[in-house]
Amino acid sequence: MTARRVRYKEAAQYTGIPEGTLRSMVCLKTVPHIRVGPRLVLLDLDALDAWLAARTVAVSK
Repeated sequence: MTARRVRYKEAAQYTGIPEGTLRSMVCLKTVPHIRVGPRLVLLDLDALDAWLAARTVAVSK
């Protein structure tokens, strides 16, 4: 079984979004995340995939 919930560093590598940007987005509540405690945040890769897919812009010809 692979871990689908990761911390900032792994989520940044997976999405290509800089870690600092992810932290800011979590603060602004614009990216899906799980707050386990006051400082511990986990990001679910499936939720991030869906979030990114919803923001995909189709190219028109």
